[in-house]
Amino acid sequence: MVSVATNKTEENISCCKNCLSISYQILKEMADIKLLKENIGFLFITLSGFFVFAGYFIPFIYIPNRVKELKIDPTLGSWVLSIIGIVNIPARLTFGFLADSGKISAVNLNTICIMVAILAMGCYGFLKTFVLQCVFSVVFAIGIGET
Repeated sequence: MVSVATNKTEENISCCKNCLSISYQILKEMADIKLLKENIGFLFITLSGFFVFAGYFIPFIYIPNRVKELKIDPTLGSWVLSIIGIVNIPARLTFGFLADSGKISAVNLNTICIMVAILAMGCYGFLKTFVLQCVFSVVFAIGIGET
């Protein structure tokens, strides 16, 4: 009885070691930097994707600080973030419909939306009232609606 239990435990351990070894090899291959060195186009696509998606998260981090800086009531300040979520839902549905209908190319639509979001982010430092913060939220939500 003891030898059977020991064999099952050893089989489980060897199975776990095999799974870990395979997982390690897969992660090592995925994190291989040689792919970026060999193909400069792939490097630029990777970097642009990183910066675009990093830019999408910046407002969610800094809007609460900006609201405090402008001495806007915190309950009103939470609406600035909420508006982004509320407007984003119909924007996503609309852009999905436009892309599926073929009225505009999905790539062109994505490019336009990224430009709208970038322009909104570029103007954000000049927006000093609650109403302008809300306008920013609407424009930014539309800009990130395609992603």
